[in-house]
Amino acid sequence: MRWAFLSAVVLLGWPGPAAWAERRAVKTKIAALKEPVFCLYARSLHVLRQGHNDVFGRSFTCDLSDDKAVLRHGDTTYTVRSKGKVIEIPVEGGRKLQLRVARTDLPPQWVEAGAEGIRPYWTVWPAEVSVARFGREELSCYDLNVNGEYWEVGADGIVYPGSRYVLPFTGEVIVGSRRFRLERDREGIVATGVETMTGIDGDAAEVAAAIDWNRYRVRAGLPPAFLDKKLSEDCAWHCQYLRLHPNAADPHSETPGLVGYTPEGAAAGRKSCLWAVEDPRTFVRVCLTGLYHKEPLLRPSTRRIGVAARSGWSLLDGLRGQEGGGPQWRRPLCFPGHMQETALTTYEEERPDPIPPGSGAAGASVLLALGTSIKDASAAMWHKVGRRFREIEFHFSTPVQPAQRQIPNNSGCIALFPKKPLKRESTYKVRITYTDHADEKHVYEWIFMTE
Repeated sequence: MRWAFLSAVVLLGWPGPAAWAERRAVKTKIAALKEPVFCLYARSLHVLRQGHNDVFGRSFTCDLSDDKAVLRHGDTTYTVRSKGKVIEIPVEGGRKLQLRVARTDLPPQWVEAGAEGIRPYWTVWPAEVSVARFGREELSCYDLNVNGEYWEVGADGIVYPGSRYVLPFTGEVIVGSRRFRLERDREGIVATGVETMTGIDGDAAEVAAAIDWNRYRVRAGLPPAFLDKKLSEDCAWHCQYLRLHPNAADPHSETPGLVGYTPEGAAAGRKSCLWAVEDPRTFVRVCLTGLYHKEPLLRPSTRRIGVAARSGWSLLDGLRGQEGGGPQWRRPLCFPGHMQETALTTYEEERPDPIPPGSGAAGASVLLALGTSIKDASAAMWHKVGRRFREIEFHFSTPVQPAQRQIPNNSGCIALFPKKPLKRESTYKVRITYTDHADEKHVYEWIFMTE
């Protein structure tokens, strides 16, 4: 299954890979947004309550039942049945703001503390998005501040293809191997420049690995990162060191004075995920099916990444390109993301190994990245067979009971590894419950699909 916006947009005469500086207009079109999107740093939808509601700064009185919602705004009454409806709210300048109201299944983390599971709620979100085409890809701008204006830097959000998450619009977007700089002017959106990712010595596999890595990031509700030449070169220096010292006691470190030592390579080695196979695209996938190497690839603050495949080794640096500022992501983060598709079905390998010895083939990890310590945790996972969800067994590793004692905080994550590989083209539901050190109980539940 595939989720996409309804849109038809054409952008003619887009430049090739070479960098350019002249201003070029970007054609956009307004399109319907029929399903809600989620945001990890701001409110992208509003859940209605019985009685008074403040909906995106507008006051409503609501009378809600299972099959009908009656909303009153000023002197106007709107009646909405469970299938949903677009309502129009008068705003400044004689314009009308379109909001979609529908009964939507939402997990507890998008509703309120104390909710126990996914269930339907009357929900409101902006009914339209502005869509622009970059080559073969369509990006949608989400009016996060709900003022009827689009492509406002620092105020609006971007939804990438294949994602159900809103990401900050910073004035730049990364599409495939290119980063575009965008501005608003009186006539619309203008692209003022483009920069293309390049691998070391033009290595296409390193660029392809970065593109794959970003695809997983945006599906987890995290912004894409640009392949940084300096970070990649540092990784390449460490690859060279490992070729010269294949039996090093700690492959993440370098010893000053030994042949091949460089300060740059040593810095990359300390912070990178590394694999003794020269195949960065496969290594991205391997990391994301595990636990200890998965979380470093999924940091919200990462804006620049390094990738190198040299001398029989692959390195991925997702930690040194972190940047402060901007919106703060809400924790925990779940992977795969809610209502997202994943091609990762089978756990491949990892050292140290979070799976008990002799366990046989297992499913790719399901992760809740906490960002805090906890007192206890429990979990359940289901596979949808026909119309029913059937519970499945899994290996469980938490900061309280880690699979590996040498990583006592479990990389700050709660991890589930299904005891059998995930089925293709299937739907799964996960529920994780944990108690923090303030004795507050938290329930996180979400659904994801496999391709």
